Amino acid sequence: MEPKAQAAARVLRHLGLAIKTSALYPASYPGKARTVEALLTGLRAYMEAYGPFSVRIGKQTLSVDGLPIDGWTYSNLAHFLYTRKLLQVTILPTAGQSQIAAFVSIASKERNQIDAAGGVEHLLQEAGIWDIQVKELVLRVEEEVEILDLSAFFSLLGQGRLSPQERDQVIDILRSGPDQVAKFLQNVHSMAGEALHGITEEGQVQQVYQAIRSLDRIILDEPPDQQQTFYAHLAGAPLLLAEKLRRNVVGALLSGAKEDIAVQIILGQLSSDQLANMILVAAGEGSTADDVTTIIRSLPLERDKAKSVLSILDLRLPRQGESGGSLADAILSQLSFPSEAVEEAPPAVAFDAEKIVIPVEELARYRKEAQNIGEAQAIREAIKTLLDVLGNEGEQRELQDVADTLAGYLNDLFQYGEFALLRESLEVLKAISSTTSQARAETISGLLEGIASGPFLDRILAVLWEGRDTPAAQEIRACVKVLAEQLIGPILRMLDVEHRPRMRDLLCDLLARLGPEHADSLGAFVTDNRWYLVRNIADVLGRMRSPQAVPHLARLVGHADSRVRMEAVNALAGIGTEAAQAQICAFLKDPEPPVRLRALSSLDAYGLRLAMPALLALLEDRDPFNRRFALKQAAIESVARLGIREALPTLKKVAGAPFVLGRRRRELRRLARMASAIIEEPPIARAPEVDGKKP
Repeated sequence: MEPKAQAAARVLRHLGLAIKTSALYPASYPGKARTVEALLTGLRAYMEAYGPFSVRIGKQTLSVDGLPIDGWTYSNLAHFLYTRKLLQVTILPTAGQSQIAAFVSIASKERNQIDAAGGVEHLLQEAGIWDIQVKELVLRVEEEVEILDLSAFFSLLGQGRLSPQERDQVIDILRSGPDQVAKFLQNVHSMAGEALHGITEEGQVQQVYQAIRSLDRIILDEPPDQQQTFYAHLAGAPLLLAEKLRRNVVGALLSGAKEDIAVQIILGQLSSDQLANMILVAAGEGSTADDVTTIIRSLPLERDKAKSVLSILDLRLPRQGESGGSLADAILSQLSFPSEAVEEAPPAVAFDAEKIVIPVEELARYRKEAQNIGEAQAIREAIKTLLDVLGNEGEQRELQDVADTLAGYLNDLFQYGEFALLRESLEVLKAISSTTSQARAETISGLLEGIASGPFLDRILAVLWEGRDTPAAQEIRACVKVLAEQLIGPILRMLDVEHRPRMRDLLCDLLARLGPEHADSLGAFVTDNRWYLVRNIADVLGRMRSPQAVPHLARLVGHADSRVRMEAVNALAGIGTEAAQAQICAFLKDPEPPVRLRALSSLDAYGLRLAMPALLALLEDRDPFNRRFALKQAAIESVARLGIREALPTLKKVAGAPFVLGRRRRELRRLARMASAIIEEPPIARAPEVDGKKP
């Protein structure tokens, strides 16, 4: 890389680290300030030499002043920024540390939070940051209503898959009418010019054409009774586009109609008048009968439809001579129609079962499978070679290139379903990292961090969402366990914004499966200010059954939210060690009675003996309005069940209290008498056996 590209790459590396640190750790974490300082140092060095720092963002690519910055690390950063709808970020030399820190904090937010706040540019303006300028991309149907983001744009161009929410939004557009679909297509054209570097006007038109074909595929998945309405709206939209785009898009559709079945279906929804308008638009101003003939010959029309269209065109085209006949009479004889095609007689040959021809579609499928098998094998060999180089060979300056290349291949394994190989490769990387030089270990650590912070998590969740008990899902869980330390932060970030109960359960299940050895890493987040996230963490720590989790759960005894404290008690009860029981005793003083009751019911014999002073004080405490009846009842039942004789004096005191009014007070006296009798009753002596038999 040339010096300028090297300096830009260093800035981007620091930017990615600063954003990642800001996203994963609370504001008090000292490492956040250090990463911002390192970013500012790199920026100043770059801007002193080359001026403002301007990075252009593609779906998986970054370029600074036209210089492409390649590598897996930068691809991950590009993906992160692109999902937040950023097309370009320019940092001026006047930007200070506070502005840089604010930008990092804004960019590290979840995309749902950024969308709800109005976008990165709006947040920067609210914060008074003018020395950092951003350019965003969104698809809009109405001036002030945002519909789809950049990821949906690329999905419509065949470079991804729409999410369920995005797909629902597209259906709403199709349902709204041809004018809304036209605005949508107009925006696809505009975004193609912004997002796809170096694209020509012809290329933009082709992207609109591709978007129309994608909309056709979406319509096909809708109920049959709604498809015709959607097709009618889609077919009418091209005629409502801006003038120049309308002519180019209509021309592309009519040109593709002969070979493209999807376009034939869309055009088939047009009335004769609409189709005639399309032909006139494609032919252009001053079009003649010859121009129309050329276009209409390429359209697979039925005779009646063609005749109707030509009749309309005959009224709109200038006459060629005073005695000229109708356009239909002049052109119909030159056209051939699908329904009139003469069916050729089959050749008179004997049938030979050994010479059965494979259908073209099936043959294409076989070829595709064979190609995939070949590509997958090549990837397997490449990964083995790169792992060997990374573990045993290569100079230090080459290690990063090898790691970046390997990360790309590991990413490809999802496409081929090679999850076992992915798990084996990750295990080898972890083993190399623990038994090699520090420089090589740092390179591998960066590689694993890059994999975990990229689209890896989205892909493994997609596999697990489809089936939790399949062999593929089992291999995926093994991959997660290998990358446990790197995935804790990304999983918690996703858990913070996920609203689907089933997906939240899936994320918590992944965390719980990481193993008790990661309890400390997870427990570091119990001080987070989001109560719902801390409650999930407490639940996961309890399911881990790790004694290491007890000190972290103990910190929740004073948490402001009673739901978190209740979950902490449940987790400690699940762990069940003596240390956990000792911490449960601290929750007996909780201000909320349900939490105290849950803590009391979670104590075993060891815990009850530790809590005995508090329980005896509870039983002897005056309670004129019986507000602690449930607690006292549970305490009496617990000491009776475990036969704790130290409680007898207090139980007898409660049982011998003078006659009092109130059903609950009488019930406590009765329970205390029964508990005293149970504790004092000697165990039943066993009768001796005679000749092995009981009398």
